[in-house]
Amino acid sequence: MYELIFSMRCNGKNTLQTFQKGILISITSTKLLFEDLKQKCNIDYILTHRLNQDSLESFFSTIRSRGGLHDHPTPLNAMHRIRIIILGKNPGVVQDKLNIEMEHNNTNVEEYLVANVIATADIKINNNENDDELSDSSLSSCESSQNNSETPNEEDGFIYLCGWLARKFKNKYPHLGNYTKDNKPDHSYSAPSWLQHLSYGGLTEPTVTWVEKAKVFENMFKKFHKDKINPDANIVKRLTKLIKKKCYDMPEDLIKSFVLQRTYIRIKQLNNNLIATQKRPYSDTDRNLNFNSMDGHPEERS
Repeated sequence: MYELIFSMRCNGKNTLQTFQKGILISITSTKLLFEDLKQKCNIDYILTHRLNQDSLESFFSTIRSRGGLHDHPTPLNAMHRIRIIILGKNPGVVQDKLNIEMEHNNTNVEEYLVANVIATADIKINNNENDDELSDSSLSSCESSQNNSETPNEEDGFIYLCGWLARKFKNKYPHLGNYTKDNKPDHSYSAPSWLQHLSYGGLTEPTVTWVEKAKVFENMFKKFHKDKINPDANIVKRLTKLIKKKCYDMPEDLIKSFVLQRTYIRIKQLNNNLIATQKRPYSDTDRNLNFNSMDGHPEERS
């Protein structure tokens, strides 16, 4: 069959067609599957009519059904739905009508995947109360390590800022990033970034080189302002010169735009923290006072 399909040519065509390539791939996969099962299970033959993807299609149907009317999930939504399926009770995933033999085929026993994993892994849970108490030194070390590390939201926000700057200077510096629709799909089974999940092809994903340079900008920004904003004058101009002195190969207008936007973000964060600390409800009177009648947009609090 392989030789027949490989040597066959359709009328008016000089190359293999898509259906021919699919048949050749299926034949090759069956051969490799037989060799793998022969080594691991010592089998003599394969019943090809038993090879089907019904279980896989059933699993896809279970994922789609978890979203209600939203039956075309994004990769990130699909991962969350799979997590819900794995951690919960799944009568649709575990089936009793299979084409293989099970050691314990008791359909009356409810199955929870997490409980079975813990039972088979022989995990010992220590209920000693002293283990739950941390010393002051260990607690302080944990807090310091958490303060030095960024949260996933901060990392995603930083990547989004780098992509925004890459889009702003795309015509002038096209090497900073590419549209997500132009990037090759990633088949590493890693969790997609927030930018990849948010974009439908129109957002700009920054390159690795530009992100590494921007991290240097970010570290110098944090060192310059600490936890607040430096009250001195010309902070954007001064910080731009400092970064330019260290990263002399980066354009000055790009550095200035990064510092300016990063300063806006820091001011917005400090204002939100101040409002949350005061715990004062935002009334309709405040909305009217902060409303700009010139352009019809609410003004930022500073």
